[in-house]
Amino acid sequence: MSNALRTVREKRLLTRAELALATRSNGGGGVSVSTIQRLETGGDYALKSTIRSLAAALEVSPQDLGLRM
Repeated sequence: MSNALRTVREKRLLTRAELALATRSNGGGGVSVSTIQRLETGGDYALKSTIRSLAAALEVSPQDLGLRM
């Protein structure tokens, strides 16, 4: 489970939908709300590109998110 991802998102006062939208504005295809939910609850592994998109949108290093690849 990635409580780190959820903690960082909530510290920035973002909903999952807002984070998903922010990942699209970073020039990539974006990360869906359902993917963010699965990652936060530990139900999925993340692609490197997904981790990079989330980290960029949250302005943290990829390691700060605690996601499994």
